[in-house]
Amino acid sequence: MAIHLVGETIDAKRAHQRAQAGELVQLVRGIYVEQDVDVDADVAIFSHAIRIAHYLYPKAYLSSASAALLAPTPDGRLFISGRRNQRTRLRGLEIVQNEAPPHPSTAAAVVGDDLGELRVDASSPRQRFLEAFRLRSEHASAITAEMRAQMAARLIEEYGTPKEAADAVWVLARENGWYREGEGAERFLLVRPGTAKAPANRAALDLLIAWHGDPLGQLSHDGFEWRWKPARRAGPALVRETTPGKLPAFIESLLPEGWLAQVLHARDDREALKRGRRYMSNVTVVEARDELAALPADFLTTRLSGFIEAGCFTGHYGGQRAARSR
Repeated sequence: MAIHLVGETIDAKRAHQRAQAGELVQLVRGIYVEQDVDVDADVAIFSHAIRIAHYLYPKAYLSSASAALLAPTPDGRLFISGRRNQRTRLRGLEIVQNEAPPHPSTAAAVVGDDLGELRVDASSPRQRFLEAFRLRSEHASAITAEMRAQMAARLIEEYGTPKEAADAVWVLARENGWYREGEGAERFLLVRPGTAKAPANRAALDLLIAWHGDPLGQLSHDGFEWRWKPARRAGPALVRETTPGKLPAFIESLLPEGWLAQVLHARDDREALKRGRRYMSNVTVVEARDELAALPADFLTTRLSGFIEAGCFTGHYGGQRAARSR
């Protein structure tokens, strides 16, 4: 047993004696944790967070995100509602209490830990949904958009239609004077803002990088930075780890620079890669895998000596030419 509560799992005299002997560490008045190398105090506190909150504030009830999760939020906050606004920190756990409405709507919940089952009160689905629309409230900001959507779906399932669910929520909102919260909840139920997917960024790139026709990985650009995801290969890795947001070094070394970059009018690496498809050393950049077979391999058809006469290079550049400035 990692957590001890005076009056429930241990008596006050025994707790004091064990604390004096160094076997227990007092967290707050009446709550102790085992002083043992095998006991992680932070894990023990998180595992018994609701039991601890109920012990400290027996007349409070779970609210906001904690009423939906029946647990602390991932960032270590446990939300309850009671007689006053206050905060209590126990190492990595923070119990955030706000003032409960005059006529709260709660329901019984059961939470289990290694000390057994605990019955606690929690905000009902209607009140929980209203709490998500409280103004300037930490309790409201803890409820994510996904949780709001799940709460709305739960109410619609219970009452049949969005209109009937909104009417039921409004009844509770009027009882507690939560008119703005009722407006926000009704708007969400009837209009469902934020459910439509945002349009994709048409400037984004999703490219396949291959070497001698063998895929090396996926290179994408979301309009802000690059992301490199190497493919699983049986052999040794061909590229070293890249700096987050930057191009892999072996790709960056293939891009035009200096005079050639000015000739090609490439404003950045993204435009250069979007325009090109095959590079030196048989590195290819395509959008779909079936494009690999259509691209020619990079190999020499003639020897360099065929372009030399009297020690001078006789070849010529056949690409774009730089615009002359006037």
